Amino acid sequence: RGQLGLGDRAARAEAEAVSALAAVPLRAVACGAQHTLALALSDGALFAWGAAEFGQIGLAHAQGVRPGEAVRFSRAPGTADALAPVQLPLGPALLHARSIAAGAFHSALVSAAGELYTWGANSCGQLGLGDRLARTSPT
Repeated sequence: RGQLGLGDRAARAEAEAVSALAAVPLRAVACGAQHTLALALSDGALFAWGAAEFGQIGLAHAQGVRPGEAVRFSRAPGTADALAPVQLPLGPALLHARSIAAGAFHSALVSAAGELYTWGANSCGQLGLGDRLARTSPT
């Protein structure tokens, strides 16, 4: 599904550097079931790649959804996967994040102000937003 960030869906038996991030010193990396997040050390830029069917890589703009909008997904798996790292268009409140985390099909970020933002699958309420609708961007 592209979660290795190497530009394809092939499995690898040996480690390979993610060349798209070779010039980006990283603070943290988080891995979900089929997606990966990386947080840049210097400017707090957030990169994501891999499976996107539940919005877990935060690419709302690429999926035709308004940021923060609650959605029910019915797309076939693989239709919106990112095979290489994509920098998320974060607003000023989310830059310089303290930490990131990835669940199986959802993601989380703690902002510099200590606020928790979540996005992705939410069928069991795992985003903590009071409903069971997925989000495709940090909310």
